[in-house]
Amino acid sequence: LAFRVDMDALDLSEALDDSHRPYRDGFASCNPGMMHACGHDGHTTIGLGLAQVLKQHEAQLNGTIKLIFQPAEEGTRGARAMVAAGALDGNAFRTPAPIKTGLDSYGGNVQNRRAHKFRRAKIVPVFPSAVTCEMNDASHNHGEQENTVSTYSVDVETLQQIALKGDAQALFQLAINYEQGRGVAENQQEAFYCYQQAAELGHVTAQLNLGWAYSNGIGAPQDNDKAFYWYRKAAEQGHPTAQFDLGFCYVNGLGVEKDEHQAIGWYKKAAEQGHAVAQLNLGWIYANSPSRKNWEQAVYWYKQAAEQGDPRAQYNLAWCYGNGSGTPKNPRKAAYWYEEAAMQNHATAQYNLGWCYENGFGVEPDLDKALVWYHKSALQGQITAQYTLGWCYGNGRGMEVDMAKAVHWYTKAAEQGHTTAQLNLGWCHLNGKGTPVNREEALKWYLKAAEQGNATAMFNVGNCYAHGYGIEQDDKQAEEWYLKAVRHGNKKAASALRHLASKQEKEKKRTRRTEKSFSCLPPREIPSP
Repeated sequence: LAFRVDMDALDLSEALDDSHRPYRDGFASCNPGMMHACGHDGHTTIGLGLAQVLKQHEAQLNGTIKLIFQPAEEGTRGARAMVAAGALDGNAFRTPAPIKTGLDSYGGNVQNRRAHKFRRAKIVPVFPSAVTCEMNDASHNHGEQENTVSTYSVDVETLQQIALKGDAQALFQLAINYEQGRGVAENQQEAFYCYQQAAELGHVTAQLNLGWAYSNGIGAPQDNDKAFYWYRKAAEQGHPTAQFDLGFCYVNGLGVEKDEHQAIGWYKKAAEQGHAVAQLNLGWIYANSPSRKNWEQAVYWYKQAAEQGDPRAQYNLAWCYGNGSGTPKNPRKAAYWYEEAAMQNHATAQYNLGWCYENGFGVEPDLDKALVWYHKSALQGQITAQYTLGWCYGNGRGMEVDMAKAVHWYTKAAEQGHTTAQLNLGWCHLNGKGTPVNREEALKWYLKAAEQGNATAMFNVGNCYAHGYGIEQDDKQAEEWYLKAVRHGNKKAASALRHLASKQEKEKKRTRRTEKSFSCLPPREIPSP
């Protein structure tokens, strides 16, 4: 017995207003230009729900049931390919899961008039077996994993038999099974071999995954030249992720000479197919490349990716609106896109949204909300948020003063190299604020901030040497640090230098007086008798 369900969508834009119930109730399409207009989302839900129920009752039943998730039903080409690949082999009965669309009300029963009754049938559900990882790891300049459900699901033994006949789809599916250990022991070398065979037969996603395997040295030695070769093969067949990866290779010189012109060309091909990370990277090039800088184009591509939900693009678009780069300055839109990114845990967007609420930039001022977003950002390790939170605790900004918490957050930021946090942490240790007095620790943090060019920290290091705080008193070292601070514009250091010079002059005079008071005449010669 086999159950077939459709899973493809249509190239239509779903209405995004409250008169459209799916939008109003929160289950409308989130992909612009694509929607399930004839119930295939319902098909997929039925298939997955059936799989869950069958699996729960597996021990009570006999026989074999396949759950077939069919692509390309709308184009009338998906069924033929699956039959040719053997997805229906061994099934005496097949039944669809029909759903009537265009209903004005929701409810009632969904009936399948072709259902068959079985007695004592053991059900071995065959789920959609493969989720192929299509490249895009984080090292690929904001890349993310992208998932593609395989066209059919059959058991490994059947796949092997079909693959022996040189069926590219079966080889690809078998590679997925070996890669992920589905129905067979995980074996990356076998997965690589199957990908290679399918790729050589022209299977586009196998070509992509083979490139990914060569890029990362999985199942075979790492080889950027071969990775580039297979990415290009898949890209030339129009695969958007392969086009993105090829663009990335050209940007970074992986398997090919760096070529920004070629990178833009391939990124644009992927971007025009809706590849969000390609859109993001294309925006980045237009925003940052000295020879290609075009802020209007950067904003255009950032917006394309942002509307697909990419948090990095949302952050970059917010920054453009906030700074008037490539678009008129618009604080309201900046705050909106910061919030969109912040809701997806983009740490810097969370900090910037906190800043917007603190300063009333595009939103009504709300210090409580500002602190909430600062805290979320700081917990993710965002350095400026950690410093800001430390400052708020230290100064009672929107909360009671709590120097222990101030020290906690200053330390977090200081350890990441935030110079002002290092300076303030040194002050806390020197003065016993939120932590016991520890002059050695104070000097350590002053030195770290001074080494990064902080003039106040240089002045404070000079003070430590001048007064022997955390180190042996040394006027010469004090003078050197005061001079550094003066050169970096610290006015207090100039005053300290004059005081130090006056002190040294007084000590010289005192030394001369002491030497004079202890001097004596040479011994008087006593005449011999």
